[in-house]
Amino acid sequence: MTLQKIHEDQATVVVAPYWPNQESKSFKFINDLVYSHTTIPATVTTPVYYRSQCSTNMSVEELGEGTHSFLGYIYPDVTHGELLAKRITPDKTVTLSFPQVSISCITNMEQGYFIGKSVRCTCRATSDSYPRGSAQWYKGDKTVGTNGGLDITYNKNNPEQVYTCEAKSTLGRKPGSTLRAKFAFIDPDSVQIASSSSKVNLCDNNNQVQVTCDISRDHVSPAPTFSFSVDGPRSQGPQPGTDSSDGDYYQSRFSLSPDVGGQYEVTCRVTITVTNTWQDKSTQITFNKPPPGPPQVTVGGQTYQGISPSNILTLPEDYIGDVTCRVEGGYPVAHSTQLKCGNLTNTDVGNTATVRFTTDTLTRYMDEGKKHEGNKEEDPTKANRRGQIAEKDIRVYLYKAKSLSAKRHKPDTAGSEGDLPARRQKGDKKKPRATVEIRK
Repeated sequence: MTLQKIHEDQATVVVAPYWPNQESKSFKFINDLVYSHTTIPATVTTPVYYRSQCSTNMSVEELGEGTHSFLGYIYPDVTHGELLAKRITPDKTVTLSFPQVSISCITNMEQGYFIGKSVRCTCRATSDSYPRGSAQWYKGDKTVGTNGGLDITYNKNNPEQVYTCEAKSTLGRKPGSTLRAKFAFIDPDSVQIASSSSKVNLCDNNNQVQVTCDISRDHVSPAPTFSFSVDGPRSQGPQPGTDSSDGDYYQSRFSLSPDVGGQYEVTCRVTITVTNTWQDKSTQITFNKPPPGPPQVTVGGQTYQGISPSNILTLPEDYIGDVTCRVEGGYPVAHSTQLKCGNLTNTDVGNTATVRFTTDTLTRYMDEGKKHEGNKEEDPTKANRRGQIAEKDIRVYLYKAKSLSAKRHKPDTAGSEGDLPARRQKGDKKKPRATVEIRK
């Protein structure tokens, strides 16, 4: 018997010539046999021979991977299958195999992650095989890729894509290496930050602002960590984020509750721990806070604060000096300060205003104010009362300017003592103020 040939999908078995004339059949093959019996004429040197030949086709895939042996025996018809002859040929063997396959990718990797948003990988055969085979990419049962090459791109809906590099031939498929494609990246300028308010008045008993930081899944992989810092030092984190309600974002929240007024810079840092790379985003939040106390008034080296009956200063006649008003603290700090002293008014830029005065000027202003009260004829008691006015208290009114746009005011025209409160602008009663009574 001879193993005549092996095609890519079948094996042909042939029984060799024998003598004397006998027919050979095999009941071991379950496949259909092709049988022939021929006579080989005698020659000068050889007698007549008879050839019985049988062949069968077998599926290589049916045989499967491995080494297979084929045996041939002669069974005369008269024996009804009983073996009377010895095996006439040695074992004929054939080894069927798949090629070995391997995966290679053109990119850097960190902790099992491809760095970036895409990668090209190759599945190739690294050994010979029989029958001849090749390497093929599969995703499940579907072939993917071209000529062993496969381009994989990040997909937020499938962050870990699984592919197999398998050997393929007429034997079928043989699983090889598995590729789990995971990506690590964070896109520039992809972090978003927002606050519940950009400006808060601490005096409204509302000193908390919620800051939300998020990043789209399209722009980052794997899930990042979030940390927050206020004016530099880290205040919270790093810690994992949470999924947004629609599942398209990673997000984290931070509460800012300062006790001191000012402008605060909150920075959110989104970090990919696999590569230790990050992106920052900042927002500015202003917390307005009034000064902790009323303005301070300084006259003759003495400082007074607030409105109090004890704020009384007695000065000598012909005194020449300054009245200074100063506002301390608060945010933003006072941009302009207005000081009124009798008929003198001064508004200075900043938190301090100064007026130079004399006691004679102040008392004369008070006396002249009374002369314009009306056209009625004065009686001696009123004249006497007017003389007393010169000895009365002179109040210095101090106001905090309303805004940055406050302009320097020219001195007001003269008016009576009673006119001073009426000349305040609407809303002045809410401004910090202080008074000092100056007595001559």
